Amino acid sequence: MVGLQRYKLGLDTISKSFTISSVVLALSAISPPSSADDMDSGRSLTHLSLKELLSIQVRSATKTDNSLSKVPANVSVFTQEQIHRLGVETLEELLVFVPGIQVSRGEVGGGSFTISPRGRRSDEGPSRDVLLLIDGSRFNEPVTTGAYEQERQIPLYNVKRVEIIRGPGSALYGSNAFLAVINIVSDKQANYGLVGIGSFNQVRAEMALSGASNSWKYSISASHYNDDGEDYPAFYEFWGKLEDTQDPWQRNNFSLHLDYEQFEISYRFADRRYDDFFSLGAQLNGLQKQKIENQILRLTYETELADQSFTFYGERQEGIFDYFTGLFPYDPQPFPGQVGLYWSDGSIDAMVGGNYRQSTQNRIGFDANWEISSHHRLSYGATLRQEKTSLNPFHGNYDVEILESTGQLVPSSPDNFIQTGFWIGGIRFDLLNPEARTIKGLYVQDEWKLNENWNLTMGVRHDDYEDFGGHASVRSGLVFNDENHYWKVLYGEAFRAPSFIETRAGIASGGISNPNLKPEIVDTFEIIYGTNQDDWNINLTLYHNEFKDMIVNVLVDDVVVGLTAIQPQNVGNESSTGIEFEYNRKLSDYWHFNFGGDYLIDELSAQHVAKERFFGRINYQKEDFGLNFTARYLGEVLAREADGVNFLEDVMLEGYWIAGLNARWQYNPQTVVYGKVSNLFDEKYYSFTPQAGLPTGIPGRGTSVQLGVSYIFD
Repeated sequence: MVGLQRYKLGLDTISKSFTISSVVLALSAISPPSSADDMDSGRSLTHLSLKELLSIQVRSATKTDNSLSKVPANVSVFTQEQIHRLGVETLEELLVFVPGIQVSRGEVGGGSFTISPRGRRSDEGPSRDVLLLIDGSRFNEPVTTGAYEQERQIPLYNVKRVEIIRGPGSALYGSNAFLAVINIVSDKQANYGLVGIGSFNQVRAEMALSGASNSWKYSISASHYNDDGEDYPAFYEFWGKLEDTQDPWQRNNFSLHLDYEQFEISYRFADRRYDDFFSLGAQLNGLQKQKIENQILRLTYETELADQSFTFYGERQEGIFDYFTGLFPYDPQPFPGQVGLYWSDGSIDAMVGGNYRQSTQNRIGFDANWEISSHHRLSYGATLRQEKTSLNPFHGNYDVEILESTGQLVPSSPDNFIQTGFWIGGIRFDLLNPEARTIKGLYVQDEWKLNENWNLTMGVRHDDYEDFGGHASVRSGLVFNDENHYWKVLYGEAFRAPSFIETRAGIASGGISNPNLKPEIVDTFEIIYGTNQDDWNINLTLYHNEFKDMIVNVLVDDVVVGLTAIQPQNVGNESSTGIEFEYNRKLSDYWHFNFGGDYLIDELSAQHVAKERFFGRINYQKEDFGLNFTARYLGEVLAREADGVNFLEDVMLEGYWIAGLNARWQYNPQTVVYGKVSNLFDEKYYSFTPQAGLPTGIPGRGTSVQLGVSYIFD
C-alpha cells in the first residue's frame, strides 16, 4: 500500500468507550503512594530475615497459596515496600531487576517497550510471549495478543505485590503464558496522596482511599503522569529530512473496588497519549500521535461448597487503539535510488496515515480448590472467553472520494483533515474486518505433599479455539525443601495461539497475514537450587527450551503480484539454554545487597537480545532515612546481520550500564519526602529496531530527576 509502513495499527480520532470514562478522566487528575498499612508492613519487612521473606505466600504459580521456596515454579516477588525503595513507577522499570527478563524500547511510538523473556524477542512491541494479569483479569490485547498493546507504562502506585513467573504457565492460564506470567496484585487498604515534579516538566499525582461501612468495603485510586519528553538531536533521516524531536508521555489510571460479603466488583481505566519521536519507520513532529484507552469491569463471587472453595468471575474488557504516523514529510527528498511518495497533484504537504480499532474481550469462568487432606490438594477450573475486534480502517489526510474514484492521492481539506478508508484500483482495503472467536478452557492440577520435605505437582489444561482447534498443555514439578535448602525439578509445556493480526489482517504496511498459521509451542525443563540463611540466600536456575512451529516473519513476494511483503510463518524448531541467578545478603542492620542476572548458553537464531545481563542494588535504611542505589548492565545486541551488500559485517549495539538513585525520608508518621535520579550518569544507550535507516538503534532517555512528597491519611 502506497506509503504505509509495516505494522501500522490504530487511527480515526473518534474515540468510543463506556460513558463512565469521562468521569474517570476527571478523577484521574486527583493526587495519591504509601499507606499507613504499607509503612507498618514496610517496617516489619525490614526486620524479617531473608529466610523468613522466602515464606511470603504467592498465588500466581498454582492459583493456591504457596511459599516461594515450595512453589513449583521460578517466581520473583516484589513487595510494596521493595517497590518504593527502588523508586520505580512502572512495571517496565521494575522488570529490569528480574533475572531472565530484558526490557528494551519499542518502535511503536515514544512510549512503547518490548519485554523479552529468556532470550526471545517477539516482533516489534506487543510482547506476545508474556501473559499479564492484574487482579485476576487477563490484559493481553485480543488483536495482537500482546501484553503491552492494551496498556503501556503500567503504573505501580497502588500495588501490594508483583509476582513474575519465569517459564511456561499455559497449564494454568492457556495461551500467551509462554515464557513468563506477570501477576499484579492491587493494594485495597491504601490511604494516601502523592505529588511530584521533575525533569522534562514532569508532573506526578496519585491518590488512594479505602474504608468500610457495615458489610461494604471500598478502595478507590487514581494516578496522573505527564511530561514534555526528552529533547533528542536529529538521529533519523525520514525521506531526506533530519529533525530534532521529543517523546512526551501522558498516562492516567483509575481503579475502583467494592466488596460486599462474598461479592467484589472492580473497575479499572487506563489512558495513554504519546506524540512525536520515532515510530515504525517515521518521524514527523506535530502530526504523529498515539492514543490508547483500556477499561475492564469484573465481578467475582467466592463461596464454599462441600469442603471446596469456589471463585466465580465474569469480566468485560474494552480497548481503543488510535494511531497516526508520518508517511512522508513536507517536501520529501527521496533517498538515492528510491522513488518518492509524492501527492498525485504535486503537493508538498506532509502526509500522515494510520488506523483505528476497538477490541473487546469477554470472559466468564471459575476456579475451585479442594483440600482433600492435609497432604493432598486438587485445583480445577474452566473459562469461556470471546475475543472481538471492530473494523480496522485506514485513515489519513487524503481525500477519500478522489482516491476511490480515480486512485489518486490528493491532500484533504483543512476542515475535513482526517478521512477514513483507503482504495487501490477502486477496491477498498482495511487492516481488519470485524472478527471474533471463542475460546474454551478447562484445567486440573493435583498437589501432593509426599512427606515433610517433598512435594509433587502435576497439571493439565485443554484450550479449544474455534478458528484452529484444541491444544493441551501439561506441567509437573517435584520440589524438595528443608530448613536451609530447596531443589526444584520442573517441566512445562506452553503455547501461543496465532492472533487476529497474524491470521486475518489485510494487505497493510508491508505485511500480510497467514490464515494457515499453527500455534507455536515450547517445552521447558528447569532445575532450580536455592539456599536460605538468616542473612543471605541464593537462587540458581538452569533452563532448556525446545520450540516447535516457531512463528517468524518471512519476506515473501508472491502473495500479491508486484508486492514484496513480510508474512508470519511457522518456520520449524529451535532450542535455547540459559542460566539465571540471584544473590541477596543482609550486610548489617542497615545495609542490604542484591545481585542477579542471566546468561544465554545456547541462543535462538537472529534474536535481537543480549547474551548476558546483570543488575545490582544496595540499600541503606536507618530509622527514618533510606537510600537505594541501583545499577544494571545489558550486553551488546545484534542490530544487523552481515549480508555482504548493505553490511559487510554484523552491526552490534554496544552494551551499557544504567545507574539510579532513590532517597526517602519519613519526616513524620504521615509524611514521606522522596527524591530520585534515573540514568544517574547520563548514559547514552540504544535499543534495537528492525526499521531500515536505524542500524544504530533507538535512543533512550537521559538523566532525569524527580522530587515529591506523599502523605498518609489517618
